[in-house]
Amino acid sequence: MAQLRHKAVHRIRVTVNRVRQYLLDAERLMTLLQDEAASKQLALLRQNAELATENMKTNKDLLETRAAKQVRQYADRIIELERLQHAAVQEMLKEDRACQISAVALLERAIGQHSQHALEIYYGNDGKVSEGPFDAESSSDAGEDLVGDFGRNDPAIDQGAMCREEWMEGDEVTLEVSEELEAFAPFVSIHHEQISVGLQTRRDIPSSAGGAEAELCEIIQARFEECTSSRCCVG
Repeated sequence: MAQLRHKAVHRIRVTVNRVRQYLLDAERLMTLLQDEAASKQLALLRQNAELATENMKTNKDLLETRAAKQVRQYADRIIELERLQHAAVQEMLKEDRACQISAVALLERAIGQHSQHALEIYYGNDGKVSEGPFDAESSSDAGEDLVGDFGRNDPAIDQGAMCREEWMEGDEVTLEVSEELEAFAPFVSIHHEQISVGLQTRRDIPSSAGGAEAELCEIIQARFEECTSSRCCVG
């Protein structure tokens, strides 16, 4: 009794089995004391405790069942969401690859069209050069403009025009070359004191020629115009 009173005062948490044991001990004690009223009351209290324990156990099982069902639903939902996420990622990667392929194809097509357009402008529809500083027709017209009325009967100018026309046709011209042309050794072949230069027309020079080729052409053209009036030997 002292132990029961101590536990009741301090409200120590006990288990269901210990509560059952306490009620059973109290009922036996009342029986020994021959207190039938207290014994009946304790017996009724013990029965109510048993019913409450059974109800609590049933509720616990029900809650555990519901919780397990919800956990399974959440797990299935998580699996479904992971599957959808994986499918979405794969679809996104597929669309990205398709966009990359399409962009590359469009870029290649644009580059091809630009190159074709540049070639058409450069060569013209008949395969001849239509533009550029080395065009034969434009160079001839420019030469006639520079000659003017004062040089139409000059034999040296006529000879220079003849050499210029043959030069524009791609013939080889032998010129005396100064030291400033020796820097362009990859483009000419040196033989003793003279150089045999295979002069190229504008159609042989690509549109993307570098600065060295352009500078070489300018120097050769300048030296050619100087030599046509004095020392020019057509091969």
